[in-house]
Amino acid sequence: MWLVIRILILTWLSVRLGIDARKVQRGLLPATRLFLPTLLFIGVALVGAQLVAKPFVAAVMVAVELGLLVPCVVLVRSIRADGSAAFLEERLETAFQRFFPAWFARLAGTDITVLLHARRGLRAFMLPQSPGATSYTNGSKIALLALIVGLSVLPDAIFLLLVIPRAYGWVSIVLALLDLWGCVWLFGLYGTMAARPHEVSPERIVLRNGLVQRVEFAPQHICELHAVGIIKRRQLPSSSRTGSVFLGFGGVPMVEITLSEPAIADHILWRGPRATKRIFAAADMPEQLCANIRALAAAP
Repeated sequence: MWLVIRILILTWLSVRLGIDARKVQRGLLPATRLFLPTLLFIGVALVGAQLVAKPFVAAVMVAVELGLLVPCVVLVRSIRADGSAAFLEERLETAFQRFFPAWFARLAGTDITVLLHARRGLRAFMLPQSPGATSYTNGSKIALLALIVGLSVLPDAIFLLLVIPRAYGWVSIVLALLDLWGCVWLFGLYGTMAARPHEVSPERIVLRNGLVQRVEFAPQHICELHAVGIIKRRQLPSSSRTGSVFLGFGGVPMVEITLSEPAIADHILWRGPRATKRIFAAADMPEQLCANIRALAAAP
């Protein structure tokens, strides 16, 4: 049964490689786009080689696969050291598009960026900075959730080892690693929130929710602005939820902004930017943020 499945997968990957190679030949795709299907083909073939071939064959295939992974690691390190003004996930996405489809490039760039911010998120949680008008991290439920997941990693691992039969011990290890990854990812998300405060300037106002969401508009387009306290999206009236953007994960006071002209809103789960005229944004000091924005809106 497994042999038939491997043959079907290898056949599909071979066809995909042939199609992509033809597109590369016609100049429709860069040659680096053959990277992912080649890597998958070798990985599936490696599984078969470990089961039915001699050990040295599997060793050769492992070496080839590592040879494909090394350039990817070098690429990430070089992009991280780049001094470009663009955010890290944007630089990673641009670079990965040479190797992967656009959706996978964006997913990989976002995930790597979040994981690289985990240390900063843990530091921000253990040693919180004084709140400011543009910060929005104090009391965030994302940090609390990361702590809960982190504390549950060891008990979960022990429980899984006791419950899952020894013959399937690898399942408990995989599940425990997923717990650990979730903890690191949540602290990384919190780290992006600490690293990317709101921007308030005479030219533009950029409100953020880490790297998850971003809204940009001109101060002159503000019609109404006020603090609304700690609220959840589901607590808003349906008229306020329709067409609005909610930047926050709970536990932090919110500011409500109504605009005369549509703002440009972006979300990591959206395929493209959207327009909105009503924004709810988290702020550690909502009254101070409102005062700063009002001053810019009133300026000539």
